[in-house]
Amino acid sequence: METVKTDITVVGGGLAGVCAAIQAARMGKTVALVHERPMLGGNSSSEVRVWTRGANGGGSLYGEEMGILGEIKLRNVYSNPEGNVVFWDDNVLDTVLGERNIRLFLNTAVTGVTMDGVYVKAATGFMLGSERQFTFESDYYIDVTGDGSVAAAAGVKFTVGAEAASLYGERLAPETPSETTFGSSILIYTRREDHAVRYVPPAFALSMETVGGIVNKGGRVVDENQTGGDYWWIEYGGLADTIADSQDINLELRRLVHGIWNYIKNSGKYDADNLTLEWIGAFGGKRERRRMLADYMLNERDVVEARSFDDNAFYGGWFMDFHPSEGFETEAENCIQIPVRAYPIPFRTLFSSERPNVLFAGRIIGVSHVAFSSTRITDTCAGSGQAAGALAAYCATTGKSPARSVAEDVLYIQKRLAKDDAFIMQTDVRDEADLALSAAVSASSTLSSFAGEPAGAEPLNASAFVCFPALSGDRPKSFTLYANAQVPARISVKLHKSAFPSRRVLGELITEQTFELCAGDKQPFTLTLPPQKSDAFIVASLDPAAGVSICAAKYAPVGFLMGMRESPEYSYPLFDYDMSGLYAPENVINGVSRPFGKPNIWVSDSEPAPYLQLEWDCEKTVSQVRLTLNPNLTREIPSLRYTASNGHHYMAYNRGRLSGRLEKDFAIWYRRGGEWIEAARISDNWRRLCVVDLPKPVTTDALRIVFARSDGKRAQAFEIRVY
Repeated sequence: METVKTDITVVGGGLAGVCAAIQAARMGKTVALVHERPMLGGNSSSEVRVWTRGANGGGSLYGEEMGILGEIKLRNVYSNPEGNVVFWDDNVLDTVLGERNIRLFLNTAVTGVTMDGVYVKAATGFMLGSERQFTFESDYYIDVTGDGSVAAAAGVKFTVGAEAASLYGERLAPETPSETTFGSSILIYTRREDHAVRYVPPAFALSMETVGGIVNKGGRVVDENQTGGDYWWIEYGGLADTIADSQDINLELRRLVHGIWNYIKNSGKYDADNLTLEWIGAFGGKRERRRMLADYMLNERDVVEARSFDDNAFYGGWFMDFHPSEGFETEAENCIQIPVRAYPIPFRTLFSSERPNVLFAGRIIGVSHVAFSSTRITDTCAGSGQAAGALAAYCATTGKSPARSVAEDVLYIQKRLAKDDAFIMQTDVRDEADLALSAAVSASSTLSSFAGEPAGAEPLNASAFVCFPALSGDRPKSFTLYANAQVPARISVKLHKSAFPSRRVLGELITEQTFELCAGDKQPFTLTLPPQKSDAFIVASLDPAAGVSICAAKYAPVGFLMGMRESPEYSYPLFDYDMSGLYAPENVINGVSRPFGKPNIWVSDSEPAPYLQLEWDCEKTVSQVRLTLNPNLTREIPSLRYTASNGHHYMAYNRGRLSGRLEKDFAIWYRRGGEWIEAARISDNWRRLCVVDLPKPVTTDALRIVFARSDGKRAQAFEIRVY
């Protein structure tokens, strides 16, 4: 038996566990990351191949999750533009191995815990294939197993299945409780060869008759052109115990896969002669079992109303996404998805006061079953892991319990998370130690007006939206769009406002306006916005209008977007608007590093080498600059890309490349005695959060970040911090 002593033990190496371990390690704590599988990534790994999704997939316009997960996703786009899931595994692994404070234990199953009263004293486990056994001794433990096995063994109370509606006052919960859950799914990859491929099913495959009674019912579409994530509906196990019965569930899923493939290949109903089955998931990706009873249980009203908490820690935004427990054995709809706005989730969902040195993250956090239907998505789970890692690291520094830390010092922890690019909604997370806050901020130029280059038009053949930002003020505002009309027509528009805009949940209705169009092209129509008491994004909802299209632009600055409400493919509106103050350089020190309420970004005019400048009244000693850039937060950045995918996923790929708006080359200069001296230069950048440690500290009264531009594009930055 080997004893491993670290400050924190993280059990579970899915994305939540990886983010927890990295966050704690970057806060100076030693971490044992223990994972029972041979590769990291959990359901996103090459063993299961579920793509990463989150708030943008649910309809948020600027909600793509960043932080540590965002770092890994952007690294993957840079080094793995084809979205090969095998390379995703290694990008996750390489990120973990790059942290000197993490000791990684793969193929290692934790089998039990030793208690000292209400505290976990140690966790024990063994490494498969090595004949090694371990005792993990730490001050704090984070359970990110997905099953809650460590927390449950430590005596943390948990629940299974759906609560009665009366418990939390939930409209979508059943009248009586149920212990049934969502099932597990197994995915498959197909490949088309240049010759016929014979398929002989194994004897254990479900019969063709059985499969014929399943497919094309309740949305369970079978199509010879589908592959990968299209088969998420191959789901089973919700009526069983997804922990105790996991082997039986996985075998049944494999029987189903071969039955479906036999149906495709040999029923004569599909163009499948040249198709082969390239890959079957090693096991079913599990959706649900235990949920821990935390100090706060997030519920339906919290999600639907996007309630804010004093201890906001991370955020969700995926649909409330319900699956029938019967899986493929029912003709009911394979899922029901109810859109929600992006919503905050508090730290108190990550621990129970009854066990002061245990935290949990991922799909087992403290949520009702209705709320769980949204929080269980991968990107949200990763955000919970980063929050749990920061909280555990703070506890390990102070010796306090999670509950006491949140009660007494939550703002400190929130500020640390924000420093590491986690988005803490509706919380002032500016850091008193940040020298940039005491500086006068200026820029070589600032975008104050914009004339878009026309780029066709978007047909108004379905419900559409146009999003634009509006700063507070006591005067009405006018926003002019342009439309083409084949015949005289009427456009009906509803204006909504929202801090965090969504194309599906539009926000508070402000006003309704109607416009009459003559036949003709590029006809202006002006939306009139009443005075606003606070900064907000305005989402204009346009009803369908036959023969009408809205004029588009090739590009528009952050905050201006348009598209169909049911589509993730966005374009830019052609517009006239007073943009004064929207992109001021002072935005980089306002404490918000993504569009929320307003763009919160500095944008330069078109010039060869734009720069931002910070000046102080007296000299400061600077050793680190942290720059938060713009990778285009409107676009989902999934962990992998399928060669073909059904449109019902409503996913717009990032095209396998980094956004052209992510600054790739820049230099940091400092002023000494009136002379500007280069302190650091960054080239071929792929990060959103660029942490630049200067080769040696410099004493200066001014810093300048110069962006290398030779193509006439505008430079952009959300935030600058200086330490």
